[in-house]
Parts: sequence; C-alpha cells; structure tokens
Amino acid sequence: MDISLKRGNDRNLKVTVTDSAGAAVDITDWSVRFTVKVWATDSDDDAIINKLVTSHENPTGGITNIPINGADTDSQDVGKYSFDIRVRDALDKENSSETGDFLIIQPVTDEV
Repeated sequence: MDISLKRGNDRNLKVTVTDSAGAAVDITDWSVRFTVKVWATDSDDDAIINKLVTSHENPTGGITNIPINGADTDSQDVGKYSFDIRVRDALDKENSSETGDFLIIQPVTDEV
C-alpha cells in the first residue's frame, strides 16, 4: 500500500483492521500508531510524522482515522518516505502492521 499526499494538505487516513480472513476486528481499547520516516531504519524519534490513535471512529467495526495535518508535511521535502501502521491490542500485543511508501507531492496551485 502506498499513500500520496500533497505537501501542506490535511487528510484523514481511514484504516480498517481485519483478520486473516478479511473480517473486521473489534479494536475497542486498541492503539494504532502511524509513523513516517526518511529511512525505514531511522529511529522513531527521527520520524517526520508519528501519530498515536486510541479513539476510533467505529471500534467494533475495526475502523479508525489517522489525522494528518498540513503542518505535518508543510516543511518536508517533496519525495518518497517509508511508513508503517502498527496495531496493538488491549494486552499490548502487536496484531498487524501495514508498510509502504509515503509520497509527499508538490502542489501545483499556490493559492485558492
């Protein structure tokens, strides 16, 4: 999975947590962490975006939103970064991880 976002734009990433059969998982009391780094091997402290979500849109349906604010990418260089989404249950067990490229794209229009 890859994510593209114009630099300086806001976006809510809607994530649905599913089991291996594709059925939604109840994520009540779970945490979801979204991290974007220049290099996948960078430390979490060096991440350009690091979001922890503990309040979910529809926890019993496995749905959460990860808010990305314009300020998160406004000062970043246009280019390709690495991201992952890690999910931890109420017992602090990691249950899944989605990894991919996070592309920051240059907007074309300067003003509206």
